[in-house]
Amino acid sequence: MPRISHIYTQIYQARTATLIPQSPVSNIQKALKLLFLLVAWTSVDAAPLETGDTCHKYVIISTRGTNEPQGPSSGFVGMIDQTLSAVPGGIEYDTVYPAGDDTQSQGAADIINYINAGLIACSGQKYALLGYSQGATATAEALNHFNDTSSAGLQAISAALVIGNPTRVPNQPANFDQNGGRATFGATGVLTTIPRYAKISPAWYATTKLRDICYENDAVCAGLTLSAIVNLFANHLLYGSTPSVQSQGSALLTPLLV
Repeated sequence: MPRISHIYTQIYQARTATLIPQSPVSNIQKALKLLFLLVAWTSVDAAPLETGDTCHKYVIISTRGTNEPQGPSSGFVGMIDQTLSAVPGGIEYDTVYPAGDDTQSQGAADIINYINAGLIACSGQKYALLGYSQGATATAEALNHFNDTSSAGLQAISAALVIGNPTRVPNQPANFDQNGGRATFGATGVLTTIPRYAKISPAWYATTKLRDICYENDAVCAGLTLSAIVNLFANHLLYGSTPSVQSQGSALLTPLLV
């Protein structure tokens, strides 16, 4: 996905180039290029609006981690497939954002826009929010936008699950390890103490809709302990290939989306 600043630059160059006398063919090519850039620019941050004939029973919103390509996150493939098979009528939506360094707020904005559009167009539609790594921080920021327990947004979000969460809050009922145990119950994320990164709010921890899975010795969600550092972040990459993580996810999602 092109960066906004890069697109601005290209648009400016295309516009100024058209002011220089050129052949008709060259001017047409420049105009077409400008049109293409404007279309790309307007599509960067916009979540698709839902309409009445595209409403679903539920939508699983998957938000990928840093540097994962636009599309499904590798961390959730199994649990999403299992859930879609077990509970008919749902779809997956992959959050649109750059997934570059510190772009979680763009991801959160896309999630919020998508849900707000759905609340208007598809009032009975449920949502499950999944976030991996930086996507977990984006998910936390989006969840915090719907903190009001009486709001339509909080009620429509039926489930939320994060893995490898950099802003993990320790000692919460939603905290589990990769096996569904409590080995990482007290783990603190590597970014948790930095105020500018969103942490999942107490309003969400007070619900039964949330699960935060942290792999043992994953330095991102368990902090920079000696064993995690020795592990060299290897465990941060294991969520998608660990059956127990995927089954935990589908076990949470399935009954909440029925």
